[in-house]
Amino acid sequence: MDPALAQEILATPARRLEARHLEEWLAAAYAPAPYADNMAWLLPRIFELLADGSQVSHLGPEVVLARLPLNGFPTAYSQAAVAAVHSFCLALLEVKLAQRDTTLDAWLCMIAKSGLDITPFLDRIWALPDAELVALLHSNWIAPWREGWLVLSAFWEDVPARHQLWQWYTSDALLDRLTRAMLAGSEPAVGLYDLIVAARENPAP
Repeated sequence: MDPALAQEILATPARRLEARHLEEWLAAAYAPAPYADNMAWLLPRIFELLADGSQVSHLGPEVVLARLPLNGFPTAYSQAAVAAVHSFCLALLEVKLAQRDTTLDAWLCMIAKSGLDITPFLDRIWALPDAELVALLHSNWIAPWREGWLVLSAFWEDVPARHQLWQWYTSDALLDRLTRAMLAGSEPAVGLYDLIVAARENPAP
C-alpha cells in the first residue's frame, strides 16, 4: 500500500474510514498475516459499508472477510465475536434475499471464506417457499443477458465448503423441489431443472 495512504488510514477514526480506504487495505499485500486487532478495528466499519450497499472491494464481496481466518477466526475468537459476525452475515443475507440479488454465490463465498459454517445460510435459503426459491435461483443462474449456467465464483477454489455448496446446488432434494414447482405450473423451474441435470453430468472442475 502507498505509505501515505497507510498513514491516512491510521490517522482516521475507524467509523470515518471511506470505502476507498478499505478497498486499498483489502487489496494490499501483507506480511505477516493481518493481526486480530486490525480486524477488530476495521470490521465494524466494513459491516457498516456492506449494510449500506457500498462496494468494499473492487475484486467483489468474496474477498471482504477472507483475512479473518488468517488470524484464527473462528476458533481463536470469543463466542460473542463469532456470534456477532454470524449475526451480521445472516442479516446481510436476508437483505440480499429480499432484493433477489443476482450475485448470491458471491455473498455465500464471502461468508464461507470468513471461516463460518455455511450450513445455516444454506438452510435459510432452503426455507424460502418454492416460488421464491425458484425466482431467486432463476435470477442468479438464468437471465436475459446470459445463457443459463450454475454460478460458482472462482474465489471458491481454495474454500473447503466449495464441495458442500456444489452438492447443494445439484442435490436430489433441490431437483425434487423444482419438480414440485413444475407440477404447480412454474415455467422457470423447468429451465432450472434442466440446468442442474446438465451440471450433474458435467461436474464442477
